[in-house]
Amino acid sequence: MADTAKMRRLILVRHGDTGDQFRRRYIGSTDIPLSIRGRQQAAALKKMLGRNLPAVRLSSPLLRCRETADILMEGIPGRFNIDPDLREIDFGQWEKMTFGEILAASPHDVARWTEFDPDFAFPRGESIRDFQARLKRFAETLAATDADSVLAVTHGGVIRFLICQFLQLSPWQYILFEVKPASVTVIQVSEGKGTLAGLNLTAEPHPGLLFPGTV
Repeated sequence: MADTAKMRRLILVRHGDTGDQFRRRYIGSTDIPLSIRGRQQAAALKKMLGRNLPAVRLSSPLLRCRETADILMEGIPGRFNIDPDLREIDFGQWEKMTFGEILAASPHDVARWTEFDPDFAFPRGESIRDFQARLKRFAETLAATDADSVLAVTHGGVIRFLICQFLQLSPWQYILFEVKPASVTVIQVSEGKGTLAGLNLTAEPHPGLLFPGTV
């Protein structure tokens, strides 16, 4: 049985770039691959993380995350396990739209969205409540593991919400955090509470920051 008081390191990787055509557009359930730049970013991230990855490795089922995870695992035995709870929120009819386009079409809905109203659902998409529920399930999964470190390849919105959840911030405060493509966020977690140990780490920092003793 896992020790819930144990300190765990949650290492959250945002997938790499997906191309200029999707930049500044809301991409949630739309299943798109990495761009050439995104694959280069993932390769640089692989060098940063090294070969000594945690034994518990999870990925969103969406292609951009699976491709990032595959690049991280090149030449390393094992694989990432798919966790559906790590997928990005489904923006429904707002998929591939810019914020300006959404605001012009649905100003009232945007106000409810930015307040993180749990009863709000994206048109023909996912509700805030359901999004929160599945990420709380992920947090419970993390608490139940015996592993010292967990590596998860996921999405910007997921990472921002998990920061708020583990740091016990209000959900709407997710807007305070920018999570860049192919970056690493590190949260130290104990008894369901967390400390933000790293944000937007890229290939520049020394990998020993994440995995002490690696080169």
